Amino acid sequence: MWFLNKDKPDNRMGLDLNVDEAWSLGYTGKGIIIGIIDDGVEYDHEDLKNNFDLKASIDLNDDDDDPRPR
Repeated sequence: MWFLNKDKPDNRMGLDLNVDEAWSLGYTGKGIIIGIIDDGVEYDHEDLKNNFDLKASIDLNDDDDDPRPR
């Protein structure tokens, strides 16, 4: 995940989320809620399914409650 650490060779843009520094300060992200604005979220994907709140989601493209990609 190139965007986690700008010092990795495959991070061509030099951008990151400063997670190494946050983790060293003891931050884990537990209890944090993140909003995603996108044109589709695969909420049943293995990386998201256990932490995704479908009740907090809306599909602005199709004006329904299913934010999955078309």
